[in-house]
This record gives sequence, structure tokens and C-alpha cells, in this order.
Amino acid sequence: MKRFCEFLVLFSAIFNLIVCNGNGENDKGDVGQDVQTGDNIPPQFGGLNSVISNFPDSVKLSWSAAKDNVTPENKITYIICVSEKEKECVDNFSERYSVVGTLSYQVTSLIEGKRYFFVVRAKDEAGNVDANTIEKSIEFAKPKDKTPPSFMGLLFANPSGPKSVNLLWNSASDNNTSQENITYLICMSEQQGKCATEFKEVYKSRPGANSYSIDNLVTGKTYYFVVRAVDEDGNMELNKEERSARPSADNRFVKTYGDATYRGASSFVVINDGFLLCGGGRVGDMLDSDIFISRLDTFGNVMWVKAFGGLRGDSCNSIVSSVDGTFYVAGSTQSFSQLGDKDLLFIKFSPNGEILFTKRIHSDKNDLHAQIATLPDGTIVYTGYTEVDNQKYDSFLILFDKDGNFIKKKYIHTVADDYVTRIKVFGDKIYLVGYTNPISDVNYDGFVLILDSELNIVNQKLIGGNDYDNFMALDIMDESKLLLAGQTKSFGDKEGDIYIVALELDKMDKSFAKVYSNENKRDSVGDIATIDDSIVVVGSMVPPIGGDDDGVFLRTDKQGNLLVKKYYRGIRDDWFTRLELCMDSICILGGTASMHNETPEVWLLKLMNDGTTGGECKISFINDFANMVAKDIEPVIKNGLFEIKDSDISVSDVVLNHVEVGAYTDVQCFAD
Repeated sequence: MKRFCEFLVLFSAIFNLIVCNGNGENDKGDVGQDVQTGDNIPPQFGGLNSVISNFPDSVKLSWSAAKDNVTPENKITYIICVSEKEKECVDNFSERYSVVGTLSYQVTSLIEGKRYFFVVRAKDEAGNVDANTIEKSIEFAKPKDKTPPSFMGLLFANPSGPKSVNLLWNSASDNNTSQENITYLICMSEQQGKCATEFKEVYKSRPGANSYSIDNLVTGKTYYFVVRAVDEDGNMELNKEERSARPSADNRFVKTYGDATYRGASSFVVINDGFLLCGGGRVGDMLDSDIFISRLDTFGNVMWVKAFGGLRGDSCNSIVSSVDGTFYVAGSTQSFSQLGDKDLLFIKFSPNGEILFTKRIHSDKNDLHAQIATLPDGTIVYTGYTEVDNQKYDSFLILFDKDGNFIKKKYIHTVADDYVTRIKVFGDKIYLVGYTNPISDVNYDGFVLILDSELNIVNQKLIGGNDYDNFMALDIMDESKLLLAGQTKSFGDKEGDIYIVALELDKMDKSFAKVYSNENKRDSVGDIATIDDSIVVVGSMVPPIGGDDDGVFLRTDKQGNLLVKKYYRGIRDDWFTRLELCMDSICILGGTASMHNETPEVWLLKLMNDGTTGGECKISFINDFANMVAKDIEPVIKNGLFEIKDSDISVSDVVLNHVEVGAYTDVQCFAD
């Protein structure tokens, strides 16, 4: 009986299974599919754990693995809803992306500055989806940082008018904000040091600016400024670099330019809205000099200073500007010398000081004292002197077109040493002055050489006496007289005196000749120019009291008779090298070791025709030169012995290093 009952139970179970799952006659049901269809339990899932921005590429979503009663973890699907509205994925979940078995997903193609909301749900193989409402959001934007910009502070605070000041600085840098998006806050105070200790924003620049102009100030009042950089996240650096400026009604001035290292300027040119200066000096702790180019406005305010060179000595001798705003520089180099001696450089710059081309001019020996000028058609005339044999020197001339392409090259040759010291172009003629010793190795004569635009000699004269004489500068007066200025020992004392020789251009005969003597003290010429029917000469001299050089300013009438004689002195060496007429003023370039510290600096003076600044500006270091006397002389003038020969000077391209640098400006006196 017991076995019969067991049989009935087993039969009943089998019969029930067939009836419940059968598909009719001869049915063959699938037991595994049967089990799956019977799964209606969703996975257990904790939802989205984190949302991390990988700006600017993507947002990363992460979660922990879901658990399911049937589907293994590596086959669970995670479906992702993305919305720009809060709770929309919670209330109306819509699948945007899905992944199987992985625990993260990178969402891309997002828009910067927008906030996105995410919900992630788990789905098993039977299609059961959990219903978690965990929503997380993130603003897809550049991450904010807490690091302020790196900024050197305000470089220059420059008076730019009777009621205005212009501030200039170099761009700051930041770990997160680009330079064009850095903003600069400006503090202004009438009290020195206050902006450094109690910084308060008064003005704010546009993003990426390097300057700011402040108007409606009081003429003659001194203002103090500190500028600080702020990044896009509001981080402000805390530099305390303070600069001062005093708005002025006039633009005459006496200024020096430099820093803790040597700076010198050998040449400058007046342009429409200011000046370009070139010279040499050291950058930081470098022992050798680099070429310095400085751009100033009409008030002598520094717009920029750039250094060019290499690891050895490089310097600038001469600069000229072009009608299109570009400018050319002639200089010397040891950094890029072919054989390690001195070679010459010819560089063209854009108006902003970017190099357009650089040429190296060299022989197999020393090449020195480069000078440059431009002909009316834009042709560049380049000159210098080169060692040709056994320390004997010839000068040379090279013609280039405006793009630096070589046209012609010639030697200016005698049997002796020939040194060109200055070149100028008047009309279609090239004028050269210098000194040579065709008679003996001791006594040098000054010379003037006139050439046409094809480098053919038109006229030449040797001028001197029985001792050392040279010419360092020249100019044309009234289109009829050629003025030559230099130093003579033949007609002054044995230390050397300033002298001027005026020649009638048509015959190259003497009009007048004068020597200017200073009681057995050394005097030398930097430059000569004609201004308002008068002649102005600048240079250097040893003053009646003291042994250091001083700058000297002489103004004469058209016959060389003294009208103004002044010297400009400090406690150390001071000198003048170049002279230009600038609007209604006389602009003088020189150097000084007196005005700021013992290190020589560039010295620029914009003066009235009497050698003063005028107005209320009284310069204590301008002295009347009572001891300077003038006398007529009779130098020997004879035809020169120069000939033009073919030159083997080489021209090649070279690449210079360059960097923008700063410079402190000291104002000794500003006319107002």
C-alpha cells in the first residue's frame, strides 16, 4: 500500500508539469526558459555614487556593482539618464546610454557652463529594472583653483599729458587662466607706500591688457600706483611693486634708464610718436652684453625694452627708421662670430621690435664699428671697418635692399689704416667721415668722403695738422655747407679739443674752422646738428673741477661763434653721444654713472635750444662753461688718397636669442 501511494504522488507531479507547460500534442517544453520567465525580481542597486568632471573632455559616472537573484554581475546592464533639468530623470526616466557589466561611464559632448543631472539604474537579463531615485549633478566647467597668478608687478608709471598717466606691465602667467583672460586691478594713492600695504582697487583693466591710461589727474601732483593680477577664479597675487608718476603740461625732460646692471645707448632715432634707442648692456647677472632696443613715447616713457644676443658680447652701434615704421640696426657680435673674434650684425625689426631678418657680416678677422643709413629709394648703406692685414684696417661699404638682399660691396682703401666713424645720406649722396694715417703711423688726419648711390667716389678730403685729428660727426647747413666735427690735438692742447670745420659744398673749400678749448682738459665730440640757424655740438669733457667726464653742450652761430656753452655733471662719468632735433626741442642721448648708481645707465635729455628744460624745472647739474673759449684755426685741407676696391666681406643669415626685459626710469627733472 505504501508503494502504491508513492507512485500516485510521482504520477500526479509529472502529469501536472506536462499539463501546465504543454503546447498541445507531442509538446516538448524547455525547462530552463521556464525558470527565466518566472524571474520578476529587479536587481538590488545603490544607484549612482559619484560624478567627476574631466574638463574639457567628459564627465565620469561611477557606481558599485548591483546584485541580482538570477543574472550574474558581469551581465547586469546599467542604463543612464541625462537631463538638464533637476528631477526629470527621477520622474520620467529615459535611457540615453547603457553599459553591461562595467561600473563607470564617460559622458561626452557636453556644453561648457551647463549643469547636468544624472540617474543610473540597473537591469537584469529578464528586463527587470531597479527604481532608485539617486540623482547627482555637476556643472561642466573649468575647475576652480586657488593658486594666484605669477606677476612681477607694475613696470612703468609714465606721465602722458598734463592730466594723465599711463601704466605699463608685462603679462602675468597662471596655472589655469590664459594670459588673455587675466585681469589687472589698480590701486592709486597720493600717499607713498599706501597701495602696497592697504591695497584698494580704484581701476580695473580689461582682460589681457598690458597697460592702462588714467585721466583727469592734477597737473604737477605725484601719484603712487600698485597693479595686481587676478585670474578667472578670483585669485589675486600680492606683489608690492610701487611706481610713481607726476602728470606734466610739458614734455621736456631729463631721464635715465637702466637697472642694477650696465645699460648703454649709442644711437637713437626720432619717430612720429617718440624715440627708438639702441645700445648694449647686461641682462641680470650675465657678464657679457646684449643688444638693447628701447621704444619710448614723446615724454620719454618706456613702451618696451627688448634684448637680443647670445652668450658672449653683443652691442648696437647705429639705428635708422623706415617710412613703413620698420627699423634697421647695425651692431657687433662675438656670440655669433664665425671664428670667435668680432663680427657685425645687420637686423631689421618690425615697429613692435620683432626680428624680421638678421644678417652676419664678417671677414676672417675682426670687423668693427658698424654704421647704417638709408638712401631715398630705401636702399640700405652699411659701413664698418675690418682688419685686412697685420692689424691694418680698411673701411667697407655694403648695399642691401629693404628685405636684406645683398646688392654690392666695396672696400674704401688707402695704404694706411682707414676708420669710418659716421655715415649720413643727404639727397642721393653718401657722406662718410672718420680718420686715417696716410703719412705716418702716429699722426692721423680726419677725412670726409662723398660717394654716389653706386659707391663711386665723388669727392674726398683729408683735413688735419701735425698731430692727431679725427672727425666723429657731420651735418649739412643751408644745403650749402658741410659741417665736420671732431677732436684735434694739432690746433688745441695735447689732451685734445673739440673742433668744427665748415666746407663749402660746391668747391669743398673751407668756410670756417674753429677750435673750442678748455684749459688743457680733454674734450671730445659725440654729434653735431644745425638747429634754427645755429650749430649745436654735444660730447664729453673733463670739467675745470674734478677728473670724471661730463656731458658738454655748445651752441654757435652759423660762423661757429659761441652762443651757449654748458656742461652737465654728476659725481661720476657722464657723456653725450648723439643729437637730434625733435619737434621744438633738442634731444640728446648719452650715458651717466652719476644719476642713479655707480652702474652706467642710458641718459636722455629733451631740452630747449639753450640747453635747459625751461618752465619751472631748474636742473642743478647744468653749469655755464665760463672757461670754454673759441679760436679760428687753419687746418690743412688736401685731396684724399682713397680708392674703391672689390671686397671679400661675407654676408650670411644668423638667428639671435631675444627676450623682453624691464628698465627702471629715473626722472631728474620734468618741465612743467
